[in-house]
Amino acid sequence: MSTINKNEARALAEAFTSFAVEIAKIRYDQWETLSPDARKNLVDREYELMEAGGKMRALAGILTLDEAQGAVSDLTDAVAVAEKFLKRVKAVKKGINVIGGVLSFAAAIVSKDPKAIFDQLKALKKMLGTEEK
Repeated sequence: MSTINKNEARALAEAFTSFAVEIAKIRYDQWETLSPDARKNLVDREYELMEAGGKMRALAGILTLDEAQGAVSDLTDAVAVAEKFLKRVKAVKKGINVIGGVLSFAAAIVSKDPKAIFDQLKALKKMLGTEEK
């Protein structure tokens, strides 16, 4: 079974509505020459086409909403990927900061400066979240 897209549904809705309008014009133009049965037949066809046009408009709306839902789903997936990436960036940033803290601590040890060693150790503990309070 083939499917229909929103643009095709809109085009069908317009075509059905146009046909209904044309039937109405013919009915009004030919009113005096039409038999009661022919008039009723034209009215019935006009309403059937208007109803079909309305159903196609509704289908086009549903198909548009389905596409929008797909876009929202895709956007939600993209946001999840971005959030995961940001968490990794934060973890890498913290790792780089810790490495920098370790290097600063090592430099203080090499300098044999007790105050610098103490300050760098305190800063490193703060970075790691293990400082004493």
